Amino acid sequence: MLIWQRTHLAIAPVTEPVTTEPTKPEDISIDISDWKTYRNEKYGFEVRYPKDYLIFDDYPENKTIFISSSENSIHRVPVVFIHMADEASSSQVLLEKLKKSADETGYNHLLSNETTALGVDKKISAQKIVYSAEIGYDVTNYFFEINQVPFQIEIKIPIPFTDKIIEHFSVSNWKTYRNEKTGFSFSYPDSFAFLALGEIFEGTKLKDASFSINGGGHFEYDVWENPKNLSPKSLLDQHYKEYGGWGGVVEHDSNNNTKKYSKEVKDDGVCRIEMNLFPVASQLHVLRLEVCNPPTNDQKVEIFKDILSTVKY
Repeated sequence: MLIWQRTHLAIAPVTEPVTTEPTKPEDISIDISDWKTYRNEKYGFEVRYPKDYLIFDDYPENKTIFISSSENSIHRVPVVFIHMADEASSSQVLLEKLKKSADETGYNHLLSNETTALGVDKKISAQKIVYSAEIGYDVTNYFFEINQVPFQIEIKIPIPFTDKIIEHFSVSNWKTYRNEKTGFSFSYPDSFAFLALGEIFEGTKLKDASFSINGGGHFEYDVWENPKNLSPKSLLDQHYKEYGGWGGVVEHDSNNNTKKYSKEVKDDGVCRIEMNLFPVASQLHVLRLEVCNPPTNDQKVEIFKDILSTVKY
């Protein structure tokens, strides 16, 4: 099996993958006796993973799976991302295949040139089948097994996310989300992936759009029906208690004779949560940003401000 690792900490760009023969770690303190096993009969491989983790394999042609520590896939920490190619390839070619697959499945933010481990199993390669695995950007030590061969990837120093996430200073080529029912629209970067559309909660909340963000985090747009014309304070106190309700809300200049409010829910140096509220007729529109990756929080907050500048209703 060959392992290729690439990080932003290199002094000079790495032009060729560095390959080594992996050996079983001498000191593995993790007990894997009760781990689950995922088998893929078509591609002839199996993966063992912790019993309280979840595995997702419902991607096109079952060629891509990932293992997550959380049921909510946007909080996939840590994650193992595995792709099966149809032919044996070099590490560089295989990485390109991985990127293409991630683009097709909407999880391209997993492949942002941070820490990637690619493995080519010799036995599988002889059958013209290749697999690869990527470790999530914020993992410092993770252990998993493929075909009974253990991997243990260690990152000695946390790797900062230094690549530009998107060109957030130009919104001209962004996509536009428009909800005809509510008359609300905004633009957002192409690299943001939809997670949910049109879900109805409690009969009063339309969760019209939820996005995963390149580099970690999520951005949500909620619409609350307000037939009793309750004040924004009442609605926020009622539906966003976990975010402190109305406390800390700031009123801004009106737009189209409609008031706008914002609040910073949390900024503890690790996570940042910001909310913006737009009372419109008998509805309350809420746009919320949650990010928990300090090296990129500021940049993503700036992108969120750009999104807010495109809001129309």
